[in-house]
Order: sequence, then C-alpha cells, then structure tokens
Amino acid sequence: MTKTGKMVWVDVETGGLGEHTPLLEIAVVITDSDLNEIATFDRVLRSDADESIEVHPTAAVMHAKSRLFEDYAAATPVPWWEHEDALLGFLLQHEATGLPMAGSSVHFDRRVLSQSPLKGFEQRFHYRNIDISTLSELGKVLGLPVPPRGNKAHRALADIRQSISELAFYRSHWALDELLADR
Repeated sequence: MTKTGKMVWVDVETGGLGEHTPLLEIAVVITDSDLNEIATFDRVLRSDADESIEVHPTAAVMHAKSRLFEDYAAATPVPWWEHEDALLGFLLQHEATGLPMAGSSVHFDRRVLSQSPLKGFEQRFHYRNIDISTLSELGKVLGLPVPPRGNKAHRALADIRQSISELAFYRSHWALDELLADR
C-alpha cells in the first residue's frame, strides 16, 4: 500500500448489535498522519423508507440519553441513495477512497454498512481496517500503558474523536512518535 498520509475514520450508531440492525447515524473524519482533522462528515440517517425501526432496549436507553432519538425524529427523511451519494462525494472530494477504514471496533461498523443500503460506501475502502480497540487490548496483554477508559458518547462524531485521541495517546506513550520522527 502506498503511504497517503491520510486516515479515514468511520463510526455508525445503530439500533443494536445484531444482524440487519437499523442505521441511525454516521460520521466520517479524515485526518492527516499527525491526526489533525482535515474534513468531517456527520449525518443522522433517517430515510424516507423508514416507517418504524426496531431498537434493542439497551440501544434505546443509550440513544435516548445521547439525544440521538430526538435528532433522528427531527431529521428530514431522504432516500438512502442520497445519503450514500453524500458519503461517496465526501470521500471523492478529499481523495480518500481505497484507504483502510479506521475506528474503534470498526469491524462492526464495516459489517453493518456492508449489509445496509450504504454498502457502496463501505466498498470504497481498502479491505484492511485500522482498529484502535485492538491497541487497547494489546496494551493490556503486554502491560503497556492504555488511556483511561472514558464513557462513549454514543454519537458517531464524538466517538470518532475519542478514538483519534486514543491513538494519539498510544503514539506518545508507546514511543511511536520517536519512531515516526524519522519518516
């Protein structure tokens, strides 16, 4: 893979963890290699095809607390293809197609997207993921410092920014900045 200097972070908020769970919100953040934000996309995903959505009770509590349900109810319903066109346009505008998808437990986001009306967006990424939660687990196993576990906001953009902050922690505390200084 060619070094691009960019990372594309993705997070979705859903109605649960099961198969074919409803998508409620998506955020995408493009950063440079120093983790500075270049561009941000954040959208509540209400479709004109959504008549009623089934939400797991645990997700219902989280999304009521985060006010996502209020924002979902207030969002103007649009066809799924318009959501996907906006996402694809964002990636193309910032020359960010073909890159790995980054995030925390991003395999979940990727699976949900691949089974959703937004699967064309998911297909624009490299097959590899950059999963920050893997670093947390690796740090625990190897006895390396890990950032204090904060509460997830359960809003897509805030959760991405928390993942970016976690990667910044690993870079500085695992001496990765020293290794990267020679690049």
